[in-house]
Amino acid sequence: MKKFSEWLVRYWWIWPVACTAYTIVVCIPGLFPPKIDAIINKIGIFIELFLLFMQLLSFIYALKMKKNGKALGCLAAGFGWLIITTMFSGFYLLWEQSQPTGYAASHPIPEGLEYNIPLQEIRVVDGDTVVPVLGIELRGTDTMYYRKGWQKHTPPTIDKENEQTWLQIWNSFQGGIYKYSFYYPELLSGTIYLRCFEVSKNEELSARRLKEATSVDFHRHFKFGKIVDMQQFTIYEGDWGEYYAVRVEVWYHDPVKKEERMLMSKIYRMEGWMR
Repeated sequence: MKKFSEWLVRYWWIWPVACTAYTIVVCIPGLFPPKIDAIINKIGIFIELFLLFMQLLSFIYALKMKKNGKALGCLAAGFGWLIITTMFSGFYLLWEQSQPTGYAASHPIPEGLEYNIPLQEIRVVDGDTVVPVLGIELRGTDTMYYRKGWQKHTPPTIDKENEQTWLQIWNSFQGGIYKYSFYYPELLSGTIYLRCFEVSKNEELSARRLKEATSVDFHRHFKFGKIVDMQQFTIYEGDWGEYYAVRVEVWYHDPVKKEERMLMSKIYRMEGWMR
């Protein structure tokens, strides 16, 4: 045991070097095949805990042997390792989140499916039609709207006799981020929120966050009109510019009867937000 403790103190620098090297290597994108990378992800925490435990032993034995310089070195190396780990892990996380997920490719829009496309307002400023997000200006005197691909059309008409006009989805400032407006006839006080499902496999999208993001409380609605006005939400599945079909459902929660029911649904072509 004495020889082991002396060895730990003598070679105290091995553990921080090993920890740092391990962190850097595992955070290099694409260095390992997917199967090996998956194994490393599963056991990586145990490897790091073992290396940290050995470094802690070196620190304790250095203090017991009054090797204050080496004990201080262990402590400083530990903080250095934490900084390097945080930095490389952050870079790796950003890289990983920026990679395409291929969600749309594995969820193709069914052939012949009819769908709507989210709209985005083009605002008129001093006689010029301006697209604030893209910074592109078009000449014009009337407010117009466009769909991605520059397919221009007139503003949608809300018709109380046509249910398909009651829900309008709008593009927001980035792909995958949307806003919605909702119109409905008379309705008792409660909460409106959205649920979204990928059409081909009926997978619920962003289920943990969508209800909270889209929930809008309202007082009793006495006649047909707007209940929700441009409430923002995000679809996290998928990538920018890669489209798939989404069934957007509008749900109503009755706080008195403690009941929930779907009011309507509408299919849209949508994309996911890339972090």
